[in-house]
Amino acid sequence: MSRIDTLNREMVRLKDAEATLGEDIARTEQAGAKARAEADKKRESAMKTRSLSNRKSYLRSAEAEEKKVVAAEKKLADLRRRSARNRAAQTVKARLLRSAEQSEHNAQDRADHRRRQVERSHTKDIARLSRPTLKLMMVREPQPEKLRVLYLTANPEATEQEFRNPDGSVVKESAWLRTEAEVRSVKQALRASRYRELVDFDHRSAATYEDLVDGINGLRPHIVHFSGHGGSKGLLFDNGSVDAPEGHALSFPILAETLAATDEPPTLLVLNACDTLEGSDAILPAVPVIIAMSDSISDTAAALFATRFYAAMAAAQSVGSSLRQATAAMRAALLEDADLPQISVRDGIDVGQLVLVKVARARADFEEQPNGAIRISGPVTDLVGGLSELITTLIELGPEGEEVIAKYSRRRQSRSAAHNLDGLSFAPHGFLEYLERIAAGEATLEDLHGIRIQLDSTEESIEFHLDQLSAYREKLREARGMVASEKLDTIMYDRFGKDRLRQMLSELAQTEDNTDPRSDATVARAKEILAAVKQLNIQIAELHDMILEPIEQAD
Repeated sequence: MSRIDTLNREMVRLKDAEATLGEDIARTEQAGAKARAEADKKRESAMKTRSLSNRKSYLRSAEAEEKKVVAAEKKLADLRRRSARNRAAQTVKARLLRSAEQSEHNAQDRADHRRRQVERSHTKDIARLSRPTLKLMMVREPQPEKLRVLYLTANPEATEQEFRNPDGSVVKESAWLRTEAEVRSVKQALRASRYRELVDFDHRSAATYEDLVDGINGLRPHIVHFSGHGGSKGLLFDNGSVDAPEGHALSFPILAETLAATDEPPTLLVLNACDTLEGSDAILPAVPVIIAMSDSISDTAAALFATRFYAAMAAAQSVGSSLRQATAAMRAALLEDADLPQISVRDGIDVGQLVLVKVARARADFEEQPNGAIRISGPVTDLVGGLSELITTLIELGPEGEEVIAKYSRRRQSRSAAHNLDGLSFAPHGFLEYLERIAAGEATLEDLHGIRIQLDSTEESIEFHLDQLSAYREKLREARGMVASEKLDTIMYDRFGKDRLRQMLSELAQTEDNTDPRSDATVARAKEILAAVKQLNIQIAELHDMILEPIEQAD
């Protein structure tokens, strides 16, 4: 039985229970009213009678009826509490039902997409086989320019909040922004991105105005990012003092003048600070695209926004798509700040076409060489058509040609294995985020449901990565020794390997329907899984570097 059918059955059960509770409430109210009226009637009769014995009898009857009233009111309060809990449960189940329906819809979309991919692949294979073979000369494509990001964080002053206690006293609490945690999360996302080698990330903490100017001159950044305190008038930088640290306010007009005072102004300015959208008009003459916050934003939302935005940018997504991915991730995490990031652009700029990570695109050029070979610079699909002839030509060269083929094959297998290994890691915003809340005793049923959705949506990709790595195991042993091979086995199938951890997460998520997510047992289990997940991510990173180290040294 599907998850949707189960939730629909539970909704019907809850609605039936609501109807029954409504009937019980009505009957209890009627019984209480009747008993109250009867008690009043008995007391009135007691007042009118002159007989002492009759009066006592009437009063005893009145007291008995009043006890019925008290019992009815107590029962009525209990029924109303149960009715309120029923309505709350219906709200939760309705939300889970919508999420399950959306998940099923997404699964169908993925199945349709895979079917279309198979059809396209079949069409390409037919086209390739019908194409004449050519002698090929492999040509290294020119390296694209890296995306340069100047990432400034400043946290010179704590944010103060006032709370009034019931006794009237006022308590002030100070909290520092979690900018360093935000930077760590962004760096992890960049390391896991597809084109991480095409991003130059320069982070400057406790940033001063001089850091901004020096960064513009030294790095010539395409993106200038600021995370810290902001407002409708400007930004708060650090004064750079060790003995007397304090904030240094920089107005938006001065910021605009500074960004324009260079031969190569940045393309994008990201202001990941509260209430900075009002400064966009002043800065647009200097920077063509600005992303800023329309209101106060929480640390969690700011970190998640920056992480997903730069992960998408490092995957060669456009600025517009990267912004949509970041806000979608904020909504998926049930954050109320998802609508705060807003984009401002100059006229004539389409952020949906503005891609700042430039991936090398081969040209479809054909050039005949003096030796009769054909030099092809074009898309990979053009090269595949003559790959068999290329291999034949290299083999004809003897041992030297065979070594070229073997070296190319080893590099390709190593890079593919590293990519599949990365696919086994737990992303910082997903499983880890849910587990940290559960382990801290701050979870809701939505966190358990989020784990279940993550497991369902990643099942096929994880199985694919595990199958690919299993096939690579012997080649890894030959290339890097038994230690590397055993490390791969540990990552995949150990007691706390990827496969077992997913089973543990599934068991944890199954408690959604019948367990308090903040119970001691659930919190203890989540802490155990969280520690194992973090250790697994470290092992994956170590083996990833071990696999790619020979390639990087050769390059």
